[in-house]
Amino acid sequence: MVKHNGATYTAFILDSSGSMAYAADGKKTVYDSISEAVGKYIDQKIQGKSKCAVINSGRADATVYSGWKGRKEKHELKRVVGMKGMEGTFFAPFVIESMKKEAPGKFNVIMISDYNICNIEGTAKALAEVLKDGNKVKLITTEQDSPEMEFFTEGLKKYGLEDSDIVVLRDVSELSEHL
Repeated sequence: MVKHNGATYTAFILDSSGSMAYAADGKKTVYDSISEAVGKYIDQKIQGKSKCAVINSGRADATVYSGWKGRKEKHELKRVVGMKGMEGTFFAPFVIESMKKEAPGKFNVIMISDYNICNIEGTAKALAEVLKDGNKVKLITTEQDSPEMEFFTEGLKKYGLEDSDIVVLRDVSELSEHL
């Protein structure tokens, strides 16, 4: 985890598309569990000078970005986390670039997706730029043996992504321990 002057800066890139809307336990959807875990992280970890940003995409035509927010703006972070889409996933590379430019210092990215992304190459290139600048990236997936995830990670390994930065959840209830 990258720290800067005693503060932690964490950016979440979340996939809330329809493919994340299935009920893994018969009650809550996978995205409901993700939203709950990320909301708890925001409540517990965004204290003092620490800041967080959220990028959420659950539609093929929209990427929502919160901007970097501190403890007094947690409600805005949670609002973006709570948005649900029902279509394809499209992470606009310019939004990831904006997040990088606006960051208050070195930061950590936690991306949670099934990696069935409409513009997987553009997203991977934008995250490669984040890694090149010395930031940390962790990729979390709910999919086992995903060829998309394999493609995505292989390209990022050239820029410093390590196997330990890739988490494949067997059960979405394990998410909190990996944030």
